[in-house]
Amino acid sequence: MAQDEQRCVTSVLNEQLSKYPIYLTQPKRALWLIINLLSLPSLYIYWTLSNLLPFWRPLPTWPLHRAVNAKLIRWATNTFFRAAQLPRPDLRHEPGEHERAVLKSEYGARFVWIEGVDVREVGEPVRGWAEAAGVEGARVPAYWMGEAVESLSAGRGGGRAFRGSEQVVYRDMEQREGHPGPSGKHRVMLFLHGGSYVTGSAHPSELTSFTPINCLRYSETVRATLSVEYRLSSGFPLAAENPFPAALLDAISGFRYLLSLGFSPHEILISGDSAGGNLAIALVRYLVDSEGIGSGLAGAVLLSPWCDLSDSHEGPESSLIRNYETDFLLGPNASMGAYCVNAFCGKMSPRNPWISPSAKAAVAEPPDAGPSGLQEARFIGWPRTLVVPGQREMLVDEMRTLHQRMERDAVPLVYKEWPDAPHDLLAMWFMEPERTEAIKFVCKWIDELEASQDAPQ
Repeated sequence: MAQDEQRCVTSVLNEQLSKYPIYLTQPKRALWLIINLLSLPSLYIYWTLSNLLPFWRPLPTWPLHRAVNAKLIRWATNTFFRAAQLPRPDLRHEPGEHERAVLKSEYGARFVWIEGVDVREVGEPVRGWAEAAGVEGARVPAYWMGEAVESLSAGRGGGRAFRGSEQVVYRDMEQREGHPGPSGKHRVMLFLHGGSYVTGSAHPSELTSFTPINCLRYSETVRATLSVEYRLSSGFPLAAENPFPAALLDAISGFRYLLSLGFSPHEILISGDSAGGNLAIALVRYLVDSEGIGSGLAGAVLLSPWCDLSDSHEGPESSLIRNYETDFLLGPNASMGAYCVNAFCGKMSPRNPWISPSAKAAVAEPPDAGPSGLQEARFIGWPRTLVVPGQREMLVDEMRTLHQRMERDAVPLVYKEWPDAPHDLLAMWFMEPERTEAIKFVCKWIDELEASQDAPQ
């Protein structure tokens, strides 16, 4: 990232932190939490009364509980972010027998470790970025749900792995490829959770796990899902950890793990919501541009993907302002957005097309990669893709830009803005019955891939 751009990003963060500081020391942190927690009952009453009549609500079509819970999520995010208390998983934790039993009994889930990639065996430009940032591959947790495909595949003794531009095919791949399991299903979903790259978890108890859990319930072709606990970022005023491309390396590790079990690319769906949708886009871009296998994927499912970490979609008429009252994100009048961008991007430009595929006049890195050092993200050779934003969410403008660019590059695309929905509608418990309708729509699209691929050419 150019020095002037780095100064701009740092300046925005410092300005936001001066207005909306993060409380790192006592007693300020304790006072902040006590004041906000004590105020919650009165706030909840106020939110209820001020939204009592339909025409008082952000949208008259919203029921009362939806209007109130959107306020509650915004309050909780702001309260715990500014206390530096947003939940983050311990990636070193190994579940004991009791925890594994609870995972199995409550969610039908299984814990697994995924070994980190060797950066030397990662294709460019990701390898160069990782080396410049001092980021290595790392062992990360993940959660299986659905059929125990990891055991079945291990018994076959074969699989496929990709190392840089080299493809290594093991001996039993032909026996495994395209073979349905006992249920008759044969696809597997690699799921990447949301959380602005600084919070959230792949654990099946998380709100974002609604998608993998219910894809198993409603899809006729998805036999198992793998949710990867990728590394989260942090940055100033906290200790800087796991900048880009750390999360992408973990996503690549998850994909290669599936290949090592014997799944072929055309059996693997890549899905993510919010920041996980951003990561899913980056993973598909890596597979298309660096491995040359992206077009062979079963598909990409992008749920309210965060598409622009730069400021190129900001403005008084933008959806960031226009849809503030119909969403729960904190918005520009908070320090969380600037913090997340700074923590995740590190020394990379937030306009890099691998980071912000919707950024206007995205900066290519290195600068001489395109004319005048500028280029927009391209989507040549991409697999079939489904994009589902909320019509009333604050990030919808950048997803419309993504839609336009994918259509320009002839991506086999279905783009569906869910009416009157906020950001990440599938993760929000208060969005029923719409979110169940939406997950059924997603599963229908997934299953239609099967019909289209089985049709005679």
